[in-house]
Amino acid sequence: MDLLDIEEKRNEYARFLRTVLQPNLDTALQKEREVQQEIRDYEELIGNLRAGIPSQLTADLGYKKIHCNATVQSNQHVFVNVGMGFHVEFEVGEAIEFCEHRVCFLRNQVLPKRTKDSDSIRQHIRESEMILEAIVSELK
Repeated sequence: MDLLDIEEKRNEYARFLRTVLQPNLDTALQKEREVQQEIRDYEELIGNLRAGIPSQLTADLGYKKIHCNATVQSNQHVFVNVGMGFHVEFEVGEAIEFCEHRVCFLRNQVLPKRTKDSDSIRQHIRESEMILEAIVSELK
């Protein structure tokens, strides 16, 4: 292998790292953070439901950025986001039970997969960086 071929391979690996692996890692980490946030949101909801729904409250109208004051007529039923844009009306006890099951599912099945995906991409990046270092040392 001549010097030109080695330089070309080094550039190819560097480009692969920059254009494929790093964006894949960014996406995987974002998905992992989203699952962690969903867990925190359900845990917060469980805490709020256990504390009781007051007759006067501040309601989140969207993504924790827009709020309004609200008066609750009946605090026996709540609507819970069950995923994929669907909301289901539950009695408070049912809502707590659903949220606990959802948190368990997210923690035990979804989050480990997301973490495994991120770790796998990190490993690919480390291996690619080692190959790059080997190529650079070969150039010297």
